[in-house]
Amino acid sequence: MKDRKKVEIKARGRSKFLTHAEELALMAAWQENGDERARMALIDAHMPMLQSFTGRASRSASDREDILQEAIIGFTIALDRYDARHGIRLGRWAKNHVQKELRDYRLANCAAIRLPNSRRTKDMENRVIGVINELERVYGVKLTRAQKE
Repeated sequence: MKDRKKVEIKARGRSKFLTHAEELALMAAWQENGDERARMALIDAHMPMLQSFTGRASRSASDREDILQEAIIGFTIALDRYDARHGIRLGRWAKNHVQKELRDYRLANCAAIRLPNSRRTKDMENRVIGVINELERVYGVKLTRAQKE
């Protein structure tokens, strides 16, 4: 099923932007009648926004499709929770849901270890290297790279 969704995403072309009235009519068709075509039309209309999130969030071309799928998941969550009575356009409403979904994806799939890069850490590293160099000079022994690490 996941492969079918990828094919559907690739098959969709560039879509036109919706007016607020068109957006509301499609939302009503989706929320009140469960019209899947209306739902797909809303996703298609917001695909440029989702692709822009994908471009910013992906670190390489290989994970771009996965990130786009996560953005679409976030958008569909927003579709299910959207209430037009608040007076906010769907794209603005969905933005936070998409960003949350992408954040969750990165936390689950990216390295959790972050190397420190502060001035204090660099100073400490330089002091350790200085001590190693002094020991090598005093004892006349050169440490290998593996021993230094």
